[in-house]
Amino acid sequence: GSFYVDAGPAIAYNLYGTRKMSSTTTSVSFSKKGNSSFKRLDTGLQLGAGYMFRIKQKKLALDIRYTHGLRNISNDSEIFNRYLNVSLYIFKPWKTNPFAWKRN
Repeated sequence: GSFYVDAGPAIAYNLYGTRKMSSTTTSVSFSKKGNSSFKRLDTGLQLGAGYMFRIKQKKLALDIRYTHGLRNISNDSEIFNRYLNVSLYIFKPWKTNPFAWKRN
């Protein structure tokens, strides 16, 4: 197994969203201007760490990342994205290398 850390920029493009206030959920409107609308593009910084386990011929990785949004995503108030992402990856080796050139 091996432990790793990572850090760097994060860029996101929002396709769809919902907004929940009290018990009412509504779809989010995306536009460049206007009240109650949001911006599609978001930028931020990401910090993370993980651990990769070896299980026979496979690898299993547990990855945890925190993203801190730097760009205001709302057109009428200050709203920034902050989120924690937990991922589990399973890697299996190729039977043959698909990127290797065959020699004659």
